[in-house]
Amino acid sequence: MVSFCMQAYHIDTTVSSEGLLLLPKLPLTAGQRVSVTIEPKNGAAHTRRSFPLRGLPHRYTDPFEPAAPPEDWDALNDEPS
Repeated sequence: MVSFCMQAYHIDTTVSSEGLLLLPKLPLTAGQRVSVTIEPKNGAAHTRRSFPLRGLPHRYTDPFEPAAPPEDWDALNDEPS
């Protein structure tokens, strides 16, 4: 059975260090079933997915070496006409 409720309640809150959410003074009756959707308010989670290597250690082994061997460059192999 699917039913739609047109009334929604919005509460801004913060997750506690134990990972709990407190939703005080909801205008609902005890035992009433609800549907819960959680969306992070800041972009921290989005940033983490967008830049998965951010903050990880890195090392440049030969930063001035060419990206490809010289024979792979067509411009170097063309003779002037």
